[in-house]
Amino acid sequence: MQDRGTNWLSDVRKLLNGPVFSEVWIFWDSVINPPYFVNQLTLRLTDLNITEWRKCVSKSTSLTLYKELQDNFELFPYLRKLDLFKHRQCLSKLRLSSHVLNIEQGKHRNIPRNMRKCTLCNNDEIKDEYHFVLIRNAYTELRHSYIHSFFTRPSMYKCVKLVNSESKKTLLQLSNYVLKSMKLRESLLKIHH
Repeated sequence: MQDRGTNWLSDVRKLLNGPVFSEVWIFWDSVINPPYFVNQLTLRLTDLNITEWRKCVSKSTSLTLYKELQDNFELFPYLRKLDLFKHRQCLSKLRLSSHVLNIEQGKHRNIPRNMRKCTLCNNDEIKDEYHFVLIRNAYTELRHSYIHSFFTRPSMYKCVKLVNSESKKTLLQLSNYVLKSMKLRESLLKIHH
């Protein structure tokens, strides 16, 4: 049974009792312009949601690439431009650190961040999204085939530009690169283990 003090109505009252809408709860019957109120409430709720989103992102020990990519609360072009679910999904996983790279898997195994290195490279680099997309030696041919203009003199700036691209062609090439590289990664790990 739900506590009498907390239900949806008490949540609405709590929201309205803030500094902006306190008089609305008290004088609900005399609210002169309900459409204006609904508009203002919608703006306030959106503001609160964005503030909470920013707090959560900034506190996260993960989401390193995401923090570089996402500075505003809006739908990104790849979600609208890529027709196939598998392409949107692989880019979403890359952007949100929802993948099997050492940077994320090491976090779940309590491995210090500086020790989450690429086990297949000899360059002593952390296996993060940047390394996966633009550095990893085993994917050079795939990079050349799909994202050749971005991996010459790689940098985090180029990585962000690539992943945030608004070009459907570039996004499709990147998603194909990610899909094929992940498949290659799986086969290389099987060989090394």
